Amino acid sequence: MDISIGVFCYNEQDTIIQTLNNIFEQDLFRSEHRCRIYVLANGCRDNSIPLIREWEAKLSLEKQLQFELLELGFAGKSRTWNHFVHNVLSRESDAVIFADGDIAIPDPAVFSKLVGMVENSELLLASSSLPIKDIEHSGEKPKGLDKLIKMGAADFETVRHSICGQLYIARASTVKDIYMPIGLPVEDGFLRAMIMTNLFTQERDLRRIDSEKSIWHVYESLRGIRSLIRHQIRIVIGTTINRLIFQRLDSLQDRDSRIAELRKSSEDESWLKDLINSSLPEFPYGYIHPKFILKRTKSSFENKKHKSLKGIASILFGLAFDITVYIFANIKMSRGNSAGFW
Repeated sequence: MDISIGVFCYNEQDTIIQTLNNIFEQDLFRSEHRCRIYVLANGCRDNSIPLIREWEAKLSLEKQLQFELLELGFAGKSRTWNHFVHNVLSRESDAVIFADGDIAIPDPAVFSKLVGMVENSELLLASSSLPIKDIEHSGEKPKGLDKLIKMGAADFETVRHSICGQLYIARASTVKDIYMPIGLPVEDGFLRAMIMTNLFTQERDLRRIDSEKSIWHVYESLRGIRSLIRHQIRIVIGTTINRLIFQRLDSLQDRDSRIAELRKSSEDESWLKDLINSSLPEFPYGYIHPKFILKRTKSSFENKKHKSLKGIASILFGLAFDITVYIFANIKMSRGNSAGFW
């Protein structure tokens, strides 16, 4: 197979070299597959690019491996994703691995396993690596807020049919018809829906995205309640915006018209803001549906966490956290600056 790998780098001077070292240790590059690695340095204002240049000068590449650093004058993951997929990818590419420049990949077989997922199943169109928080991977016993963060980690069955934007693979033929709107806050859920439904032309098919427990990477968990709240606000706003995009696409007649609309959204900076302004707020609940507040609590009761004092404390903390996020997410969207909140 011909594999293209895009590494997203936005001001990652503290992590990008570790990520690249982990990538170059992957045993995929010692296989028969032809691989191209692109570092997508988008809008970097720190020392990332000089560090990568210095690191690149020391490389000794195998014949079947190519490396290129792309210095992009714009920032934003959706813009960078569109540029990579539609302007950089080789026509010969069979599959594409997308990786963030701030993750650790300790297992050198992860890329091979990702390639194997799509190589061994005709139905499978994409597969993600399982994200592991650093506080879980370290083996240290978490305390205080870190303990609550760890308790909130999703299990494998919850995420196996999802896209984790930090590290995933997709067939090149699948992503070539997808364009991300400029300013899209959360690309994971958007991409998942596009792949699962073939751009809303078919019923959702879970067989199109799957993973395995042995495919995983490590990311730095957020520290501090403010960072957690800000992150969750982004997720909630992104989920709300994705719903509006899906409704818009679903209203169009056929696949070609949906591709054309997505292409427009990737070129027109006002497309997403216009969609939000024409659709929200909705009576009677405003910008964010209040059912979000009870989603975590409902799940906790279904998992019987309320049957212990520790579980009750976790439920109460989660409920207070979600109410806070709900309030601030509504405020942020009402001010009209939710698009591009990335």
